[in-house]
Amino acid sequence: MEPGLESKDKVLVYKVPKPKVGDIILVEHKQTKIIKRLVAKGGDTIEIKDDELLINDEKVSEPYIKEDMYSEDFPKTTLDDDELFVLGDNRNNSSDSRHYGIFTEDQYFGKAVFYFRKISDIGKIKSETPK
Repeated sequence: MEPGLESKDKVLVYKVPKPKVGDIILVEHKQTKIIKRLVAKGGDTIEIKDDELLINDEKVSEPYIKEDMYSEDFPKTTLDDDELFVLGDNRNNSSDSRHYGIFTEDQYFGKAVFYFRKISDIGKIKSETPK
């Protein structure tokens, strides 16, 4: 997310039918909406091993991450067709799929498109596909 979103930012959300990997999306967990980056979806195999994100057994380059990730391992898991795996860009201080579990498409609320802090600080949210 660039610029990085802050906790008091407001976002404009657009309900795209199928979010893409790299999109910043809102998902709902126990009636609370959280905003995170979609890193994997149905059919993908996800794993976090030795502080590295692996999608389909390949290490993912994530230029939007500003510091090394320190994370407990997440076991290799293949997502069902309707499943989404989200991670926060601030990996070391984020509650995301590592904590809440895998989300389903019916928990998907929308894609974040714009953020607002104050009238002089409005910007477009860029999706970045991990490589």
